Amino acid sequence: MHSKYIFGPFLRKVKRGNVEISDDIYSDAHFADFYNRSINEKFEINDLDFYREKINSDDVVLEIGSGNGRVFNVLSREGVNIYGIEPQVEMIKYIDTSYRDKIFNIGIEDLETIKDIKFTKIIIPATTVSLFSEEQFKSFLIKTKDLLDIHGSIIFDFLKPSCIKENCEKVSNFKTADSVFFVSNAIIENKYVLNIYMEGNDVKKVGYSVKNLHTIEYFEKVSTELHYKLKILYNGENIYFLELDNCDE
Repeated sequence: MHSKYIFGPFLRKVKRGNVEISDDIYSDAHFADFYNRSINEKFEINDLDFYREKINSDDVVLEIGSGNGRVFNVLSREGVNIYGIEPQVEMIKYIDTSYRDKIFNIGIEDLETIKDIKFTKIIIPATTVSLFSEEQFKSFLIKTKDLLDIHGSIIFDFLKPSCIKENCEKVSNFKTADSVFFVSNAIIENKYVLNIYMEGNDVKKVGYSVKNLHTIEYFEKVSTELHYKLKILYNGENIYFLELDNCDE
């Protein structure tokens, strides 16, 4: 039985047979490598520069979803005191070995295992927040109260639902030295679903990732409820950058 989250041309590839299916593209070696190569594509703003500008020299930073080290490695080399969490071992191999001991191999559900560190900034780049449901994000905000400095903040970005809907089911293709990748998105049961097909080196594989649609209204509501002060740092055509200040005294 094929996943309900595989659609259109990707489903047709699967039905033809001889195609592997990966339901976790972030731990799959082929798709993790593709992610590492393609993530540098920008939306309308250079998010690395944006986060860099918000971090001070004396900040202690925690990055949620350090992934391929695109942000973590750069900031570490620049002298930022940054830690990260990343649940996928396949992604951690992209973290510079000099800084790998500052990566916690956990997900957000295990934040309470981080002890004896107070963070002045928690950042969630690359629209990673879309991987969390509303319930998971609320739980995350509750747990970060124990990790955040009393004057700390959480900074993250997310795609506007209107942008996601406008770009649904458009297929893009990317070539590497030995493989070709086809990528598209769809909205299925109010979820934002990514499909990837790769072919190369005698491998044919379809992978998918299920993300959540979030709205500014939700973040305003949950911030007020849990005593954070929400600030809109950037309101672009396709993307928001928000900062949630810890209001606990």
